[in-house]
Amino acid sequence: MVEVYKGSNVYSEGMVWKAAIQANSATAMARTLLLGVFDMDTLLRSNLRGGKSKRANYADQKEGLDPLKLDAIYSATMKKFPNAKRGQIGVGINSKLSEIRFRYRKAKREKGCDIFC
Repeated sequence: MVEVYKGSNVYSEGMVWKAAIQANSATAMARTLLLGVFDMDTLLRSNLRGGKSKRANYADQKEGLDPLKLDAIYSATMKKFPNAKRGQIGVGINSKLSEIRFRYRKAKREKGCDIFC
């Protein structure tokens, strides 16, 4: 395990960290770190700050991601990419979360699973 940002007490798996520090953009680094810092169940039920979807009326309210872990991701990303904007990184994180949920639902449909699968 590797500490994401010195003094944060937030850790990522070593392979994920290696991939993240080789990223060519701030959003790519943050999206990669997301996978090493949070478990998949948390990523599936969360968005950046919490709240209901603005697109789907039927969607459940999502939990916000742990702010201490998010801060470590932001800090590490902005250390490597000092010109990056926090808002840009946040949009990248939320889009990664949407992508994860989409792929999960698609895989469930392809397996023929219903809501209880």
